[in-house]
Amino acid sequence: MYIKVNGRNTIDILYLLIGTIWLFLVMAVPRAYAGTKTALLVLLCGISFMENLYCKTRVKKTYYVAIIGFIGYFGFSLFYGILSGYKFASVDYALVNYYFITPIASFFLGMIFTKKKRWEYIESFLIYGGTTITILNIGAIMANFGVIPKLAVFNLMYVSSAVIKSNELSLRMSNEPALIFILPYMITMLYSTKTLSKPKRYCLYVGVIAGCSYAVISGRKTLEILMAGAFFILAIRIMRKCSAKILLKSIAAVLVGGIFLYYAMNYIGKTLNITNVFQQAINTVIYGLSSKAIGTQKRGGNITALLNGWLNSFHGVFIGHGLNSYVSTSLANKSTMWSYEVYYHALLYQCGLIGIGIIIFVLWSFIKPLWKRMAKNHDNKCFSYTVAIVSFVVAGGTNPMLYYVWFWAFLWAEKLHYDGEDNGILKNEYSNILCP
Repeated sequence: MYIKVNGRNTIDILYLLIGTIWLFLVMAVPRAYAGTKTALLVLLCGISFMENLYCKTRVKKTYYVAIIGFIGYFGFSLFYGILSGYKFASVDYALVNYYFITPIASFFLGMIFTKKKRWEYIESFLIYGGTTITILNIGAIMANFGVIPKLAVFNLMYVSSAVIKSNELSLRMSNEPALIFILPYMITMLYSTKTLSKPKRYCLYVGVIAGCSYAVISGRKTLEILMAGAFFILAIRIMRKCSAKILLKSIAAVLVGGIFLYYAMNYIGKTLNITNVFQQAINTVIYGLSSKAIGTQKRGGNITALLNGWLNSFHGVFIGHGLNSYVSTSLANKSTMWSYEVYYHALLYQCGLIGIGIIIFVLWSFIKPLWKRMAKNHDNKCFSYTVAIVSFVVAGGTNPMLYYVWFWAFLWAEKLHYDGEDNGILKNEYSNILCP
């Protein structure tokens, strides 16, 4: 029996408090409080393990086999890389975290959300948390330029780039991977705002406008392009399914939101002494995509070297050169030499077709239940979640983001939740999955 407090049991309260703090820290301030985040993660996984052991929660055995297989192959790849003579020092232990600890930890975190009330928390966090992060980002940038007082809360945020030029506007925060996941979700959730409570609905509006403002001044091409794509998808859905009345309301909402965004960006531009913030944002995207950009040239060189190295040997095509391998003449990081911004090309070189095939299969197995439910029930939440996942995966092609444990925890959460609800793979009744 659990102790009840205001209709919630103690385990729910622990998850709510510890989980919210951990999730906010890993998404909002990824470069700080490493010890605290690790301790909270261990605590969450420990509580999840004990609860599911006590409640005798059962899931498909194939999930355990999949995790063991995943760890097994990449463990073999790492061992092969070490035997082949590639460097593996203390700074390279991150590979152990990414490929061996993360799959296990994310699975236990996902097990938390098999209970319906807990699953609903994800929507709340993505909306409230996403809005909070975008507002804090804008505030931290303004404080960094002395426009507003540098409050203690802004010390938590890390400005990773602050460049204002005629052809480059780059005011970036280190938590952009989280926004690449959250903002496309929030944008596509605009399709079904009537299903949201009033506070959540208004928070969603504020978050989308704040997110657009941050995207413009950040100069992050990937974020801007993916958000534009999310708006395009939203527009198509509205035009295909809605009546003339709803279409007119949507157009009015876009106009109102555009006006708010215009004045917000003008205010930010004036306070940061940017002559034409929208024009500079466009110039940044054009310059960033051109062959003249240093980043583009560097990534292009890495891609060529990695693909040539991958094709150099027959065995390399299938199993790669080892998880910790690298092309010594074309490095992206002199410390962790295996780390490249072009993650998928690096994975192909390091783990071969088998490794990249495993990643594709795993990602599809997580997206599949969302896709099926979306097609069958026209569930917009599943649609938004799918857009967020696909956006994050696409962005991972030029940024090594698929390492984040919170991303894999979200994937396991939706997989276990929807599989349990649709197919009855859990032993207990859905409403009492984790409660005896």
